[in-house]
Amino acid sequence: MALPSLVRSLLDPLAPEFCAVCAVPGSPLCAGCRVALVPVRPPGCARCGHSWPEPAPRCRACLPGLPPARAAFHYDGPAAALVSAMKDRRRRVLAEVLAAETVGMLGPPPSGFVLV
Repeated sequence: MALPSLVRSLLDPLAPEFCAVCAVPGSPLCAGCRVALVPVRPPGCARCGHSWPEPAPRCRACLPGLPPARAAFHYDGPAAALVSAMKDRRRRVLAEVLAAETVGMLGPPPSGFVLV
């Protein structure tokens, strides 16, 4: 058993896993909060994925010089809480949760692109 796994197995009874959004014990993201993630859906900007009322090759929100990018979820509510818990409270397990949710929403990244 690797050291992080050993430490986690010793600490789990003392600090059980809980939802990063609503604090319900059980998992890093409970089913109710998972459903509450608001996906970014078309139509929108073909370059940055920003939501717009109609499709656009490039929108006003695009920053010059940046490569194309996509967001899976609107950054509010549960998504903001997940990112905050991962970054500010160092809940590293949430990186795996967010990656899985992002791939589930957008599919795996195309060749030559990276999931961040």
